[in-house]
Amino acid sequence: MAPASSGPSSLVLLGISVLGACWLGLTVLGAFHIHSPSLPHLTAGPAAGEAGAGGATAETLLRRVNLLEEQARATEREILLAQEALRRGKFHPSVASPSPETLQTRGGQARPGGAVGAAAVDEGQVYGRSSAAGLPSAVPRARGSRCGPDGIVAVTYASHGGKDDRFCRAVESAILNGVPWEVLGWGEEWLGLSQKLQASLDYAKSLDEDCILLFSDAFDVLFTSDLKEIKQKFLTMQKPLVFAGECGCWPQVVKDKDRGLPEGTICNTLYPPSPTPYRFLNSGAWIGYARQAEHLLEAVVAKANSEFGMKTNDQEMVSDMYIDGQFDIALDHQSEVF
Repeated sequence: MAPASSGPSSLVLLGISVLGACWLGLTVLGAFHIHSPSLPHLTAGPAAGEAGAGGATAETLLRRVNLLEEQARATEREILLAQEALRRGKFHPSVASPSPETLQTRGGQARPGGAVGAAAVDEGQVYGRSSAAGLPSAVPRARGSRCGPDGIVAVTYASHGGKDDRFCRAVESAILNGVPWEVLGWGEEWLGLSQKLQASLDYAKSLDEDCILLFSDAFDVLFTSDLKEIKQKFLTMQKPLVFAGECGCWPQVVKDKDRGLPEGTICNTLYPPSPTPYRFLNSGAWIGYARQAEHLLEAVVAKANSEFGMKTNDQEMVSDMYIDGQFDIALDHQSEVF
């Protein structure tokens, strides 16, 4: 059961639960209602009145195959609609580096059935590659020069669209809720999580220090409200930097031995308490003032470069900082935003 809150959360985080800590299968954090077409369920079981696996006839199996094919075609149509919305973006090469672009989407209309309709797409900001570190980096801008019209911006990192429709569904949720969602790193060769961290840091540096920066992962977070509502919920929390909370203590749950601690010490003793099951930090979604985010990301990137390299685990590093009380990090225990 989701914790009591003043309303539904504004973003929904989807993920596979760790060690059965919350639920088996898909985990949904926060009370919410998704007004979006649901993913067609491809069931392998026999339909009502049909023979079970042991007594299935050729006719029964053929009907089942036809049903699955029809469902697959419906899913493919939804993917194509989302891809069409993406293709409407106005891409242009960078003067400094001609390869990857950033896509911004503006709110569009939903067609009957909830499919993505026409969406006005702004020209994206262009991101190049840092020659010094070999990591994606924003084309230099004047510090503190930008923010969204409502004092908040939303950003993610994705070098490609993935192997399934999850990214398209995330884009669809942004469009349906009128969220201009900027995508960093598009077209980059994916080498590791350090790319996401560096790109996010460069982006934070380009913002006005009082601009509110909302970051969410590209493949497992859906929007359920617009940025004005998200901003208001964040301001109500009166914290400079808020991360999503989850009920799985990952990856600290397997780090006690590496750090010479008795089993369960980090998760059960060192981790700050919570009034809800959402006690543990999830780095896949966070919101905060640009300068506070910049300071945090600088520390994370520095630690990643010195200790982990491209294969860094940002959730581990930020969780350690939260446990140590650094950067005034707070968690959204009540699922107000996440």
